Amino acid sequence: MRLRPDAVGGIQKFHDDILTWRRAHSRPRFAMPKRLIRDDGKAALGTMLIRLHMYQSTADGLVCREYYEELSSVEGTSREPTPYPGKHSDAIAESIFENGAELVQDPDFGSLADEIDLADVEEPFLQAALISKDTEERIHRLVQALGLRRLNDADRRKCFTVAISLLSLGFPETWSKDVGHQKQQWSRCEQYLPHVNALVQHGRENNSLAENPDVWAELLLRCSWYLYEKEQYTYARTFTQTALRNFTSQETLAYASAIDLLGLIDLDLNNPLQALSSFETGFSVRRSLLAPTDPLIAFALNNLALVRTELAELSEAEQLHQQAIQLRLQNNSDRIGNSYSNYAVALLRMGKPNEAERILMSCPSLQGCTDETFLQVDNPRFVGDMVLLSRIRHAQGRKGDALRLASKALAWRQKVHGDRYKTCDSMYDVAFLLREQGQTATALDLLDALTRIAGALEAGEGHMARAEWKTSQILEAMGRSDDSRTHLEKAEALRKAFRTNAGDGITNESDWERLTPYMLW
Repeated sequence: MRLRPDAVGGIQKFHDDILTWRRAHSRPRFAMPKRLIRDDGKAALGTMLIRLHMYQSTADGLVCREYYEELSSVEGTSREPTPYPGKHSDAIAESIFENGAELVQDPDFGSLADEIDLADVEEPFLQAALISKDTEERIHRLVQALGLRRLNDADRRKCFTVAISLLSLGFPETWSKDVGHQKQQWSRCEQYLPHVNALVQHGRENNSLAENPDVWAELLLRCSWYLYEKEQYTYARTFTQTALRNFTSQETLAYASAIDLLGLIDLDLNNPLQALSSFETGFSVRRSLLAPTDPLIAFALNNLALVRTELAELSEAEQLHQQAIQLRLQNNSDRIGNSYSNYAVALLRMGKPNEAERILMSCPSLQGCTDETFLQVDNPRFVGDMVLLSRIRHAQGRKGDALRLASKALAWRQKVHGDRYKTCDSMYDVAFLLREQGQTATALDLLDALTRIAGALEAGEGHMARAEWKTSQILEAMGRSDDSRTHLEKAEALRKAFRTNAGDGITNESDWERLTPYMLW
């Protein structure tokens, strides 16, 4: 092949750049984990990438233009789906390396824990324009792909394991102790989540398995609890199921935690029978591993009580709640408020609102509580208590207080959760209460917005069907029979398509209410 003079002159430059890159590539302590933890970096690497391509093929000018076109078609796109469609990073924050370095046991990556060594390792990458740096590291995906292709299976497994160690600090550990909502950790979790997703993708594409499958499963489980709290149930379930497949033993606390998480997901999606099966399995595992008075036994009993309440098996629920409360009091647990509020839900469903209020207000954190106290704590669980108190007030006939509490809870949930299940649940509560106070137009607007939101959610049909039914009832009372019939037909169609514990016979309002969970925390 005859090359033009400008192409011949560029060959030496290509060669020099490749040598620089290869010298950097030979420093695996820093390079390899960054190739495994994806970022959508937008650094100015176009020229270098073209040189890499051309050095391996031809220096012809036409091919050069083709590679520019190839690069432009890749830039800004994503090869894989992300599990959480919220904010995600365009780069790897240096803090991920700094914070996680203490967990990395491999001596080949020792420079991560030393600021001077780290800077020394970065230098050839920066000179070769393979990374750009401010407070984050950016590596183009094509460079990462090239680096991954050069790794053998053993190196892939090693790098995969190191990346897991780096990311483990991004999510709370949930299986060795009884913990509640971790909202204070959400921003940190969100920073780490895209990189966990990248590991999932790399594992699928390259058959890269961690040297210790249990460590990989535990990272997925940590991430799954965060996704569950964010009501990203589809992704939480997928990650949890993947974790369960990677655990080497079914007789560990982490395995029990994963099984329980599947149960909680099913509970929120109104599949209580499936949830019951998961909770019973989780309880069985914990009972075989722990003392009868361990706080995690109380956690398992609490879950069983929750699902019995959803199944309206209220006598069994009450007994389980009382056992959990006794254990938590015995252990002086800071989770006693969780038991009291859950027990209050069962009492309310038993038709005992005054007793439910007494138990709810036994929560130490609710002593002297006001509306603002509920909201200022910035905890989803406390806002759930506000929803519960609103329903108690309604059952007591204090409808103005009920609407005030429900409206504030809705505003908080819209702000924090966005268009998710708990927001839909609160929208229905507020619409119901507005209708009772004669604010029909506003109630209909809320129900219409609810159906549009629920229509975009996995298993949102129950929320949609209930809202369509309530809309039908309101329109019928207004004398708009044709419109009422249209909405009732929609509600019936949605109900038949949605699997619930309601069965086929829906004859009254309580049957329609069973299309959604009795309580969403």
